[in-house]
Amino acid sequence: MDLFKKTVSLCCALCCALLCACSSGVYTGNVPDPETVPKSQQPDEAARVPFADLTGEEIMSNFPAEDFGGYKFNIFTSALNRFVPEEEAAGMLNPVIKERNDLLEERYNVKIAEVYCKESEFLSKLNTSVSAGRQFADAVSFSRNNISAAAASELLMNLYSVPYLQTDMAYLDSEMVRKSTIKNELYVIYEPSSLYYADLMCVAYNRKLVNEENGTVYSLVKENKWDSAAMLALAEEAAAEVMGKRSPDIARDTFGIVSLFDRSELLHESFVSSGYALFGDTFHKEIEYNADLATADVIAANTANLFGSKCVMNSDPDTAAKAFREGRAAFAVCRLGFITSLEGASLDWGLAPFPLMYPGQDGYHSCISDTACGLSVPECQREPSRTGKIMTLLIASSYAGPQEALLKNLMTFTLLDNASALVMRRVFESPVTDISLLYFEGEGRFSGLGRGTVLDAINAGKSFEELVNANIIALRELNALDFR
Repeated sequence: MDLFKKTVSLCCALCCALLCACSSGVYTGNVPDPETVPKSQQPDEAARVPFADLTGEEIMSNFPAEDFGGYKFNIFTSALNRFVPEEEAAGMLNPVIKERNDLLEERYNVKIAEVYCKESEFLSKLNTSVSAGRQFADAVSFSRNNISAAAASELLMNLYSVPYLQTDMAYLDSEMVRKSTIKNELYVIYEPSSLYYADLMCVAYNRKLVNEENGTVYSLVKENKWDSAAMLALAEEAAAEVMGKRSPDIARDTFGIVSLFDRSELLHESFVSSGYALFGDTFHKEIEYNADLATADVIAANTANLFGSKCVMNSDPDTAAKAFREGRAAFAVCRLGFITSLEGASLDWGLAPFPLMYPGQDGYHSCISDTACGLSVPECQREPSRTGKIMTLLIASSYAGPQEALLKNLMTFTLLDNASALVMRRVFESPVTDISLLYFEGEGRFSGLGRGTVLDAINAGKSFEELVNANIIALRELNALDFR
């Protein structure tokens, strides 16, 4: 199953519950804790409680009336049916998208439209359009690397310069906005309308292979003891045979950890999943390295230990996914969308957040992976103020407590137990990113200072103090020449 299908499966579950929330005024929550409630007493359905947040329609009532004259707001994207429903397709996603779009059309006389564009063709088409001074689209939604490259090529608008686009509105994750801002520039927003949740980093595990005699993975998570050392110990125990082999057989042996990421992506996103910001606070500030380099050294060392073990299968993502589905891997470091491919598999699996990476970490974090598509605005807007107003309305009307709704639906249709449902809550409540991830692809100078520095620390064991000292001049040039 490809990433788009995984995304749609997750989003269908999400949007079905959102539709119920908007129409009935309730949402499903209060998932019972499996550590305290005997399995025989655990309810099949979570209790229904009053819906505390505003519905999409109630949110829209807080915005001034405006008539956009039937304008078609075009969103170019590589992943269709997130902003516009697929008319002939069955499922739960379409009615909710239609309800939101109908609300926008009824109140503001604007039509939301999607235009498909391949990831491989996005940059060339955007560049051709902008070079000719033509509007490419009202908004775009593509993967991180393409957005980074487009921003570096000055093909995207700084979202802070888009009139009427409210980047500080309550319907946005303010911390996510801060972490995505480099000096005074912001080029992508991750928010509910873009349905990026399937691309959050997490861990799936095989209960048959993971020894839980001394405590379940869930109990470790609950007690904030689920760290890289705990995961590694369980993984190496599960892969004891491989640990003793000189040349493991990828096609037949049982491994402790498989990864559904490219190696460099895995290491960098694991580092970011700690919540540690390599460049500290860059929200309307100069780019400077985090002063706490000792913590960075610990995170790098723990990342190297976790993924440098012999229990880790060194393979491509497809081979890794196949091994986990076949029951030949204790843990799979994956995107959340991967779990939808486990439906029907004869596998007793559970879900865990990405582990804690250093002592004192402020909770679990879910890194927004490279395949996630947020919202951006291309250059050459004919009416930037119209773009900002409609984007604000689209984002606001998409806000309706998705974490609670998705938790309920995944518990019912995909997840196997309440523990995984509670973990799902943690995954959704803690998305994280970092400018070293967001902007490394397009900015050659910044790439070395960000990803290059992280990978040197992990792969070569260099200290961050040594690396940062070597980067002082390059960082000074970056502040003077880029992101001004």
